Amino acid sequence: MFAARTDIAHHTDWIEGAIELVTLIDGPAGLGTAWEHSAVLMGKTFVSANVCNIFERNRRFGWQSGKPFVSQFTYELEPVGRATRLDWTVDAEETGIVQLAEPLVERQIRTMLERSLARLQAFL
Repeated sequence: MFAARTDIAHHTDWIEGAIELVTLIDGPAGLGTAWEHSAVLMGKTFVSANVCNIFERNRRFGWQSGKPFVSQFTYELEPVGRATRLDWTVDAEETGIVQLAEPLVERQIRTMLERSLARLQAFL
């Protein structure tokens, strides 16, 4: 699971809402890897700029996104028998119109992440 999660070039194969990888610098993922992808959130298409700032092989992976709003995504993986336990958090600094729509944005991101994880399981 960790290998697929950190394989930025193939995120569009399973991430809900991801349309295309725009740029990838210094891949595959590791500290400092930067990428942009276009995605759909709340019915709007945007380009998300991301930089990997957490990387512990087979354990933790995270990145900070600067667009469309500043956010930190963190995934922690733990082997449990033949499966993998995955905990994820998203911390975001909602401002402006995003702040007004915070409950909707939070619900949309949660739904997208849950669907993405289901698609990742099918992809694997």
